[in-house]
Amino acid sequence: MTLPIEMKPVNPGPSTGNPYFCGNPGGLTSITGEAPSTWEVHPPSIDYNWVSAGGNKCSSSYQCSGSQICGNSFNAGHADLIQMSCGNQLGYWSAAQVCGLSPNYGAPFNC
Repeated sequence: MTLPIEMKPVNPGPSTGNPYFCGNPGGLTSITGEAPSTWEVHPPSIDYNWVSAGGNKCSSSYQCSGSQICGNSFNAGHADLIQMSCGNQLGYWSAAQVCGLSPNYGAPFNC
């Protein structure tokens, strides 16, 4: 069963500097009358990209072929449980997830 939900701030305020000003991400309308937000995500670093395992190691998506991107993949059974590699995007990592798997991960998470 799939149950759609919507989460948004009750009163985002009039400040355009507020990241929640548009109201609800992916909504067709905005609760403030401004243009609605999109579901587009732009993480501050490619380290947040979660990609499928098994690809070549990388430090930039320019090193990947086709529709693959550079990001962190989960590699069960390896010394480094997560590593930067080319793969198909599966989603995004949070700092808590990365640090839970790799407590010594450096920037940008600095676990």
